[in-house]
Amino acid sequence: MLDDFGQRIRDIILSEMDLSRELSDEEICDLIGSVVSREARDRPMTIKDRAELERTIFNSLRKLDVLQELVDDRDVTEIMVNGPNDIFYEKAGRIQRFKGHFSSEEKLEDVIQQIVGRHNRVVNQASPIVDTRLSDGSRVNIVLRRYNKMEQQLTFKDIAIDTKNQNVSKAGKHIELTPKEFELLELLMRNKNITLFREKIYEEIWGSEYSVESRTLDLHIQRLRKKLDIGDCLKTVFKAGYRLEE
Repeated sequence: MLDDFGQRIRDIILSEMDLSRELSDEEICDLIGSVVSREARDRPMTIKDRAELERTIFNSLRKLDVLQELVDDRDVTEIMVNGPNDIFYEKAGRIQRFKGHFSSEEKLEDVIQQIVGRHNRVVNQASPIVDTRLSDGSRVNIVLRRYNKMEQQLTFKDIAIDTKNQNVSKAGKHIELTPKEFELLELLMRNKNITLFREKIYEEIWGSEYSVESRTLDLHIQRLRKKLDIGDCLKTVFKAGYRLEE
């Protein structure tokens, strides 16, 4: 993640790049080094900090931005991105939240388009699900969110919820849910076919960090499955969380 100084350097580099032709990685690295040397004359910087700045800028221009660090780590077996600020990875069999994040939703979308564009694929609201691969052969599954946060009426199969009045019905019959059960169901329905990690669910619903000892989420999931008869659709994702699957 670039700070204000790093972002300014990146903007200068973009303004000085020759966009009339395809630049090689070496040319971009040379340009980054030249601009950093010029702009950082009055800014004390260690060799390590400078190398990190140049690497981060290069990754943001040429590679997968903040994800590149994870892609380059051979011990990382899976990377999961739920949004610009919600990046998770699996390492040594354990799901962890990544410290980095994208600067904006737009930057994340740029990286997504960069990934699919290499294989002449398109991902948009008309075609929101794409399977593709990175240059090293790693598989990438992209599922765009397809909801309007202001949407008040949500449906899933024969289940309908009115978010304004907090009403839930199944096949036209009213279903009584507790406030937290309703919030959890709404979160799942707004993210259909997307794996929601336990940490993210706790943060969204209970406003607290995830604890491995807590069974609160599992009990709420069990009650939703029973009350709405969606055991086949509300999937448990091993070592990750839950997904409401159409």
